[in-house]
Amino acid sequence: MPNFSFTDLFLVCGCTIVVAFLLSIIVDWGLEFFCAEHDKPFFSYGYANHNGPHTWRNYYPECDGKNQSPINLMTKKALVVNDSDDLLWFNYHIPPSCIKIFNDGQTVLVRAQWPEALWPTIICGPLNEQYGFHTILFRWGPEDEEGSEHTVDNRSYAMELQMVHVKKGFTTPLSAIRSGAKDGLVIVSFLFKLMPVDNPLLDRVVYNLWRITSPGSNVTIPAFPLNWFFEPFCSNYYTYNGSLTHPPCSESVLWIIQPEALAISSRQLAEFRKLMSHDGRMTSNSRPVQKNSQDVYFYSSN
Repeated sequence: MPNFSFTDLFLVCGCTIVVAFLLSIIVDWGLEFFCAEHDKPFFSYGYANHNGPHTWRNYYPECDGKNQSPINLMTKKALVVNDSDDLLWFNYHIPPSCIKIFNDGQTVLVRAQWPEALWPTIICGPLNEQYGFHTILFRWGPEDEEGSEHTVDNRSYAMELQMVHVKKGFTTPLSAIRSGAKDGLVIVSFLFKLMPVDNPLLDRVVYNLWRITSPGSNVTIPAFPLNWFFEPFCSNYYTYNGSLTHPPCSESVLWIIQPEALAISSRQLAEFRKLMSHDGRMTSNSRPVQKNSQDVYFYSSN
């Protein structure tokens, strides 16, 4: 066994501490860089008269497709699935390393970063593969009573939160779209109903909206686990094959819609409408219901 002097041990330990410190800085920088990253809009569109949903098909042919979203869910016409595995949620209770919110000119986006082993994923239920969380985005309208994109039995809701997930093997929605995969994306949708008091679980987003008023702005907010927004569910939800609800309207999305509405107040909704787009105030960013005839399935509890 080699003999080490006190000086040798001091140097070895000191070097080890320095290396560990530098590695921690590199990791923290990497996490911050990733959290600062954002897939900038790669398609030009808006919600004003000159560039709104009625114009999209002129520039993006798939927006005129046969399986477009959103749709009106007719609950009595849904095909009931009784013998499916539960929808499973992993790591949605784990706070991320960082969270940023973005005003991309069309909506509010929530992006976050975890170590790879702790990344939130969903699997089973209607899914044949594992899908990893990518982005949260919000949809709202000019009035409190109708802001959701999807409707249930012709009823609109105050807001819709859409959680975009990407199939294992893809890193971003864009990479899944470019691959041509018809099952590249899963979007889990939560509807919000108007309540007289604030929903405190939305506070960390709502209280920071004033900091991203301008399109293209973003800010880091205190981290929180994604299940603050919602209670993970394993059954009693609707699914159908549809599309992105914005250009390029790619028909590569399996929608999972939780019909039990969450709460939001009129005051909280008003904060979203104060944001600015490239066309002025962002009072509405919802695509109208599309008149399609996709099969809708209801995954019932066993």
